[in-house]
Amino acid sequence: VSRVEIAGGLRRGKEDVHDVDIVVATTAPDAVLAHVAADALVDRVVASGASTIAVASNRGVRVEVSTGPPERFGDLLQHATGSAAHNTRLRERAKRMGVSLSQHGWRDDDGEGGTPDEDGVYARLGLRTPPPELREDRGEIEWAASSQPFPRLVTQADLVGQVHVHTTWSDGTESIATMADAARARGHRYLGISDHSRALTLTRGLTPDRVRRQWDEIDRLNAGFDDGFRLLKCTEMDILEDGGLDFDDDLLEGFDLVIASIHSGLAQPADRITARLLAAIASPHVDVIGHPTGRKRPARAGAAIDIDAVVEAAAATGTLLEVNGQPPRQDLDSAMARRALDGGVRLLVSSDAHSVEALGYVEYGIRIARRAGATAADIANAAPWPWTA
Repeated sequence: VSRVEIAGGLRRGKEDVHDVDIVVATTAPDAVLAHVAADALVDRVVASGASTIAVASNRGVRVEVSTGPPERFGDLLQHATGSAAHNTRLRERAKRMGVSLSQHGWRDDDGEGGTPDEDGVYARLGLRTPPPELREDRGEIEWAASSQPFPRLVTQADLVGQVHVHTTWSDGTESIATMADAARARGHRYLGISDHSRALTLTRGLTPDRVRRQWDEIDRLNAGFDDGFRLLKCTEMDILEDGGLDFDDDLLEGFDLVIASIHSGLAQPADRITARLLAAIASPHVDVIGHPTGRKRPARAGAAIDIDAVVEAAAATGTLLEVNGQPPRQDLDSAMARRALDGGVRLLVSSDAHSVEALGYVEYGIRIARRAGATAADIANAAPWPWTA
C-alpha cells in the first residue's frame, strides 16, 4: 500500500453521509481486501469483488474500500470522490473530447492509460481541479474550465477565535476559566461566552442580574491574561414566540456580541417563524442569528424559514448568519450558507460548545462553509476582534 485516502461524501464534507468510502493505492489488492474483511471492527462483509469490498462495522457503519494500482490512483480517487452528478458531467465533457473515463483510467483512439493523481484527470479535460467540497454539479465544472481560479476555501487554521460557547453559568459543563484555557490551547485569540438568556429555563438561562455577575467574572479573568487573549461578553438570547427579544435594550448595549436564536415555537408556520427572525435582525443590538432553522436532529427537523427573506434582511443590516457545527444542528446547512454568501451576508462559524471537547465541533462548521464556497474573508471569526464589516 502506497496511499490511502477518504473519498465520497465524507471527503466532500457533506452534512450527512450514508457510508464511508476509502480508496487504496496498492500492488496487492487481494491482500488489502482480505485484511479489511478480517479487521476486528468488521461485523460482516456486505459485498465483495475483485477490487472492492463493502463491510458493516460493529457499530453499523457501512464502509466501502476500493483498490487500484498506484499509477491509476488519481482516476480511482476522482471517481470515488465526485458526486454522481459531478461525475456524469465530467464524463459527458470527456466524451465530447473523444475520451472515455472511468475509475480504471482513460481510453481514446490512441490507446489507454491512467493518472497517479487527480490533477492529471482534470488536466486531461482542460480543467483545473475543483476542491472536493465543490464537486456537486453546482457550476464547478464551468468554473474549472474558465480563466477564473478557484478561491482558497476557509480552513480551521484561519479561525482567530470562537464566540458561541456555553459554560456552567447555563447548561455547559465547564467553567469560564476552563473554557478560556482550552481556547488558548487551540491557538484562539478570543472566546465569546454566550450562555443562554432567561427564557430558556431548562438551561438555567441567565437573568439580567446573573448576566452582570458573569460580566464581573469575565473582567477579572481578562485582567489576568498577559498574552493578548480576550474573553468577550456575549449571549445566546432567545427570540420569543411573539417575535420579541429576551433582554431589554439597556442590557443588550453592554454585550460585546449578541447572538439571537429561536429555541421554541419551531412548529409555527413559515411566515411566523420568518417574521420572528426578521424582527431580531431589525434590532440594532443583534449581531448574529444563531442556528437559523433551529434544527436538532434526530429530535426535530429545522423550521420552514424563508431563507431568501432572511438573507435579504441580514445583508441590509450587516447581521451575521451562523453556521453551527454542532453535529445534530449543522445549521445553516451548506445550501443555505451558499445562498447567504451569494446574497452578500457574512457567516459566523461556531462549535456551540458546551464542553472543552466540543470546541472541536467547529470542524464541521468549517466543512459546511467550504461546501458553500466560503473564503476566510467570508467568515467573521477568521478576523481579529473587534471585527469590521
